[in-house]
Amino acid sequence: MSFILVAIDGTSSATGYNTVYQTESACVINKSFVKRFHDNAAISEKYFAEGPANQVFGSDSGGILDGAWSFLRKGLGRRPEAKVVLVGHSRGGHMVTALAIRLAQFKVGDFQTKMTSPGWKNPNPTQLVHFLGLYDAVDRTRKYGGDTSVVPSNVIHFAHAKRSPELGSRSSFGNTATQVNTSNVHLKNYAAKPFRATHGAIGGSVPHGCSTKTGFLVNDYCNVAISQEDNMRVAEEANQFVLGAARRAEVPV
Repeated sequence: MSFILVAIDGTSSATGYNTVYQTESACVINKSFVKRFHDNAAISEKYFAEGPANQVFGSDSGGILDGAWSFLRKGLGRRPEAKVVLVGHSRGGHMVTALAIRLAQFKVGDFQTKMTSPGWKNPNPTQLVHFLGLYDAVDRTRKYGGDTSVVPSNVIHFAHAKRSPELGSRSSFGNTATQVNTSNVHLKNYAAKPFRATHGAIGGSVPHGCSTKTGFLVNDYCNVAISQEDNMRVAEEANQFVLGAARRAEVPV
């Protein structure tokens, strides 16, 4: 079974989530859950993109989305039989959901350019997404990718670890893929679960420039009543929730 993977991280991941940070005793390389998913996946054809650098508007999301789409099209052109795996956090989750929507508009044979001669009619089925895994994906960048409120019709296995609204983290953010079309004949497994952890923690955020014992919430830009230890513990549960769903779908992570 061959796969092709696209993983897109959340806003400011290049300067926050996936960086070197200093603790009291060491200099540590941090990796977000999406980055770990990408790095640990035993998949030869895979693509990782850091999330938008523009924190407020995500105005660089369009270029990130186009880069991922170009990779997917080229990869499926070489191996149209490959099973597509898409994973993202925050705005990156919105973008991989948007990629699934784009794929739903194509047929498998559309990626085989040698077959697209004038007058050729494509008999192939819609390009499916084998697994779509989301880490608290938000709907804050609809300008880039459109309305992603519904799980795309070509998704087979789906998992979404979301922040629990009772915690109050990023309360102004909505979520991506919160609805399911009951007529979706491709969807075999659907799993969505709220976790009592902050938005940043569900993406794998850890403290920077501070002790590992204090200040965990500084990267989440919100004041919530949860200890660092509980936040980290619940966030890892969310990570295992997504990884478990991927493994049940036979994704090699």
